[in-house]
Amino acid sequence: MAEARFDSERGKQVLFIDLTHNPGLETVLSVVREATGLAPSSSGPGSLRTLLDLTGTPVTRPILSSLKSLSRKNGRYAKATAFVDVKRVWSLA
Repeated sequence: MAEARFDSERGKQVLFIDLTHNPGLETVLSVVREATGLAPSSSGPGSLRTLLDLTGTPVTRPILSSLKSLSRKNGRYAKATAFVDVKRVWSLA
């Protein structure tokens, strides 16, 4: 199920963005909006850890554009971001 939520890993809060198994553009846009809303509830600027899972999802230009928008909007909160199945993302970027 595509979603954005906070999880705890080793006592650290992580924003998990699940976009696995081809959720479709409208769902991706909805989850990106949700993740953008969650970022300010982190511990403050420079503290947000994010894990983005794209396993099984073809990364099209519109999806890549929405991920770039997410990065711009959440950037001030970011401490670290990790991608799962990043090979496809970098080939488009």
